[in-house]
Amino acid sequence: MRDRAGPCDHPARPDAARHRRLPRARRQAAGRGPPGGARPDRLEVSDRTTLRWTGKWARRARVRAVMVSHETADGVLRTWGLSENLSRRAADALNLRTAHTYSKVVCTTEFAEREFVRIGARNVVRAPLGVDLMNRRPTLRDAALRETHARADEKLLVMCSRLSVEKRPGTALDALESLRRRGVRAVLVVAGNGPRAPAWRSGRRSATCR
Repeated sequence: MRDRAGPCDHPARPDAARHRRLPRARRQAAGRGPPGGARPDRLEVSDRTTLRWTGKWARRARVRAVMVSHETADGVLRTWGLSENLSRRAADALNLRTAHTYSKVVCTTEFAEREFVRIGARNVVRAPLGVDLMNRRPTLRDAALRETHARADEKLLVMCSRLSVEKRPGTALDALESLRRRGVRAVLVVAGNGPRAPAWRSGRRSATCR
């Protein structure tokens, strides 16, 4: 969320890397003041769970608000241990409130959009994510940088991700182990942080994961 002066600065959440927390004071929830003292004229929210309350504030403050949905809510709930049936019912309830509270719901994937179509939401916009091919393309690879992580005879795998349960970072380790079982010399470089980072550092294979 941004106001006219720039991004809001709030304490970091202890369970996630580089995330900021907006304290839910009663006056904010009641619509008598903007979150964190900011005065936005637009609000964009990507956290579909802990920041859903900002939509109610924006509605009362007559600020246009957008919820961005990258994933499915029931998928995230299943990573928390809920059954498929319970997570679907809970997701439908959450999504109904989200669609009612926010001006628009922007879905970046077809499967995220499918959840809102299922409940009959009509304020959903599909906006697929793109890649900047001018500044992000294979021809820009840095051979010297690669040499710092892997030898010439090794395959280099790179994962850029927040290390949290719902991102399933363990898939990268599974891919690495699969390659090594086939006799392929490979190493994995992980660029990211998060609540699962300590477990990765203590349990990683030092010779193959960096």
